[in-house]
Amino acid sequence: YCLTERKMNCLVLICCLLLAPSGVYCWRSSRQAAGDDQSPVYYITIGDNTATIQCGLSSQAVNVAWYYENTPIDPQAQGQTPAILADGRLRFPNPQIAQSGWYTCATTSGAEREERDCLVIVGGKPTFALQPRDIAVVVGTNLELPCVARGTPPPDVTWFYDGDVIIDGMGNYRINATTHSLIIQNVHPQDVLKQMNPKPFYCEAENVFGSVESGRARVSLNEMNSELWPTYTALSYVYLRSAFVCVYFFGFAQTKVPVNTN
Repeated sequence: YCLTERKMNCLVLICCLLLAPSGVYCWRSSRQAAGDDQSPVYYITIGDNTATIQCGLSSQAVNVAWYYENTPIDPQAQGQTPAILADGRLRFPNPQIAQSGWYTCATTSGAEREERDCLVIVGGKPTFALQPRDIAVVVGTNLELPCVARGTPPPDVTWFYDGDVIIDGMGNYRINATTHSLIIQNVHPQDVLKQMNPKPFYCEAENVFGSVESGRARVSLNEMNSELWPTYTALSYVYLRSAFVCVYFFGFAQTKVPVNTN
């Protein structure tokens, strides 16, 4: 039986021990029972067949048992499931994300029993599902550079421009909190050029297993969008035609008609 101070105070605990049936009891603090920062956390890389975790309790214990999410782990387990070694460690033959969770080590020595919880997180370095590429944009328009990173645990994403960290809201730069895309609003040369040369944008994804950088993307500027040329051409034609008509009539109105005095 395991009792926590979260469930009872000392007076209630004494009464329970006096009235409860005989057996082996252990005391666990509410912090340990709640699984907060006193419980160790183990990060295991996917597929690392050398991964083991320590019980962390008395080495004089006669019996060691392990539990996964309160379910006993078979000490004779074979194959891909975690196995209990002779020294009390728990070995993961082929760690997978599905094996992440709370594990409990329980030791007994005579009438004494101890338990300790630990959190196991199985994951790996981030990978990119989508990353920025070279692109050409029109001055004054908006630009979006993608950065879609996957990983367990989910990675943090940081953007860089020519090696300098980009902060959300700095100048015309915006970072989408959901997709992690970099958005440059109302693009101007100073946003994508240094000394009149395009410099690289890239993103970095990082979690507890490591970090990875995306490819470099350079942004070149176009003064006018080629798709708008027909519109500009039509407008220019209308403008020039109107100007010609105005000049023609203005000139006609200024022309002096000779008067016959005879």
